[in-house]
Order: sequence, then C-alpha cells, then structure tokens
Amino acid sequence: MIPKECQDLINLSLDMALKTDHDEISKANLDRVSGMLNYALQSGDIQPITHASEWARIDLIRALRDKRKNAARI
Repeated sequence: MIPKECQDLINLSLDMALKTDHDEISKANLDRVSGMLNYALQSGDIQPITHASEWARIDLIRALRDKRKNAARI
C-alpha cells in the first residue's frame, strides 16, 4: 500500500497536471507520478492492479487535456 503522504503527493501532482495551462508543467507532474508508481510497484508497495488503475488516471488526464486543447482550436 502506498503511504498516505505519497498518495497525497500523487493526487496533488495529478490535479496540477490537469489544471495547469502549461504543457511542460503538466508533463513534469505526470512524469513525477509515473516514477512514483513505478517505484511503488517495484518495491512491492502496490499490486499490479493498483498500478494499472493509477495509470488509467494518468491516461484520463492526458485525454482530457487533449480534448480541451482540441476544443480551443475550434
């Protein structure tokens, strides 16, 4: 199980990645979460199913950002 403090940091990073207007900041936050999740999986803190669920959140944020970007072009 991911420690509460780490989960809070993951949630904060995902929130910032979603809400920022800057692609670089979003990417940096998503990369940070990716590293934390991969470390947690390798160290045995989370199971593969939890890892996959968290990755689904990352993919969702990327999709929402892309949708927002495409809508702004119209």
